[in-house]
Amino acid sequence: MPDALATEEEAVDELRAWVKQRVGIAFDETQRAALRSRVRALCPSNDAPVVSLVSRLRGGDAVLAQRVVDAVSTNHTFLFREGETFDYLRATIAPVLPVQSGGVRIWSAAASSGEEAYSIAATLAGVYGPAAARLVQILGTDISERQIRTAEKAIYRGDRSAMHESVRSFFEPAGDGMVRVRADVASMCTFRRMNLAQFPWPFTQGFDVIFLRNVLYYFDTPLRARVVEHCYAAAKHGAWLITSHTEPTFDIKTQWRWVMPGVYRKGGL
Repeated sequence: MPDALATEEEAVDELRAWVKQRVGIAFDETQRAALRSRVRALCPSNDAPVVSLVSRLRGGDAVLAQRVVDAVSTNHTFLFREGETFDYLRATIAPVLPVQSGGVRIWSAAASSGEEAYSIAATLAGVYGPAAARLVQILGTDISERQIRTAEKAIYRGDRSAMHESVRSFFEPAGDGMVRVRADVASMCTFRRMNLAQFPWPFTQGFDVIFLRNVLYYFDTPLRARVVEHCYAAAKHGAWLITSHTEPTFDIKTQWRWVMPGVYRKGGL
C-alpha cells in the first residue's frame, strides 16, 4: 500500500482492492458509487470519509474490518428461493442420499441469514419424517457475522399458506407476519462464519450435497473456478453441487459432471 492517500478516489481504489483481496467481491469501475454508498455509514469523518476509513483499516482495526465485510456483502434472500431447486431436492436427490450410511452432510455455502439452510432442512424433514433430525446435518456458512447471528434466531418474514404442503407444518407463526422454524428442524442446522475466498477451507469430512447459490457472480473468473473446484474436493463421491440457474459457470472448467442447469454431480450415477 502507498504511504499516504492523497484523494478520496485513491482511497476508493484501495478499498476496492482490499475488498477483492479479503472478500473476493470485485467492484468494477461502474460500481465505485455503490461501494462508497455501502461503507458511508462506517466512515468516521465527513471530510474525505473513505480516506479516513481506509486509514483505520491500514491501522489494523479488526472490528471495522468485519463491519466493512458485513456492509459490502449482498444478503438478499428468502425462504424457498428458486422453489424448483427444493422440488428437485425432494423428488430426485433425497431418495438417493446415503441416510442409512452414517447420515447425510449438507453445506449451504453462502447461507446469508439462514433461509436456504432452513429451507433444505424443512424439505428433507418432509421426506424423511421425524428421523431427519438425526439423519441430516446441515452447515450454513457466510462471511458476515451479522448474518450468522440472524440465522441462529430462525425467525423470518413468511407466509405459511404459500409454502409447499410438505413443509408448511415445520414453520410456526411468530407474530407480525413472521414465522419461526420449528425447533426440531432448526436443530438440523449449524451456522459458522467462513470466507469462501480464503483457502484452504477447514473441512475434515466430505459433503453429500453442496448448495453454492447466488454468490459466484460476485467473483471474477479465476476465483469462481477456484471456489467450484474446492467444492469438488470437499464433496464425497456421488455428491451433488447445486448452483443458481443464473450463476456464471460456462466460462470455467470443472471436474463436476453437468446434470442439468444448476445441478452437477461428482463421479458417476
